[in-house]
Amino acid sequence: MTPWAPCTIVWARAAAATLDLLAARAPQLAERLHTAIGQYALTGRGDVRALSGQPGYRLRVGDWRVVFDLDIRRREVHVLRLAPRRDVYRP
Repeated sequence: MTPWAPCTIVWARAAAATLDLLAARAPQLAERLHTAIGQYALTGRGDVRALSGQPGYRLRVGDWRVVFDLDIRRREVHVLRLAPRRDVYRP
């Protein structure tokens, strides 16, 4: 196992818009999501699992999920989607 190198967070437009909306309506939740993503990018630690049936990973933050791709060579975490668990896996 290779040691984790800190990564840069790259936000998809939809994920950034969701975070902005949450910041206005539920600032504590937005802060928890932002902190969890930042912590994962920095340390590689968190409740992360590979998605089944599709590429990518998910980070669990309470009842919410962060769907992302990881580019190890460029050291980037590409945040694709933020959604409640009940909605995140629907097409």
